[in-house]
Amino acid sequence: MGITVDNNLNFEQHISQIVHNANVRAALILRSFASRDPTILVKAFTIYVRPVLEYCTPVWSPHNIGLIKKLESVQKKFTKKLLSFTDTDYLSRLQHLNLEILHVRQLKQDLLWCYNILHGNVSLDYSKFFSLSKCHGTRGHPYKIYKQSCRLNVSLHSFLNRIVDVWNMLPFELVCTPTAVQFKRKLKLIYFNSYILDKY
Repeated sequence: MGITVDNNLNFEQHISQIVHNANVRAALILRSFASRDPTILVKAFTIYVRPVLEYCTPVWSPHNIGLIKKLESVQKKFTKKLLSFTDTDYLSRLQHLNLEILHVRQLKQDLLWCYNILHGNVSLDYSKFFSLSKCHGTRGHPYKIYKQSCRLNVSLHSFLNRIVDVWNMLPFELVCTPTAVQFKRKLKLIYFNSYILDKY
C-alpha cells in the first residue's frame, strides 16, 4: 500500500517521509512557476502536493499533536510564501485561499470511509469493523456505532475508534444520504474545526 509501518504503530517514520516528499514538491512549484498568482500556485499545490499528504489517511492519520503539526507545516509554509500572504495568520490564509486545515480533511476522509463501509459501498463486512448501537432514542440516526473500550492507545486512536464520536453526532439527513457523492457534498457544509485540536 505504500505505507511505512513501525513497531509502535504511530506511523512517525511514514509521516516524516511524506512530509519530506511534499516539501520537495512544494518548493519545486514555487521555483518552477513563472506566475506568482496565488490561485494558480494553490491549484498546483492541491494537485501535486496535497495527495502525497492524504494518501490512505484512514490507516495512518495521527493523533499525536507533534505529528499533526508536522503534516500541517507543509501547507502552512507553502501558503505563507504566497504573494500578499506573508504577514497573514494561517487560518486567515486558508479562508482567503479557499483551503481547509489538513487535519479536517483527514477527518472527512475517515467519515467518508465509515459511510462507505456502513452503506455497503465497499467489499467489506461492516460487522467485522463496527457494532451498531442498539440505543438510538428519538434523536440522531440509525447508524450510530457502539464505541469499544480500549486499553491501548494503538486501539484507542485507530480508525475504528477515533471516528465513532464524530460519526455518531452527524445529523440524520447526512448519514442517511443515499449516495457517497451526495454525502461528500453535504459533508462540506459541516463546520469541523470544533472537532479538532485548536493548535493552528
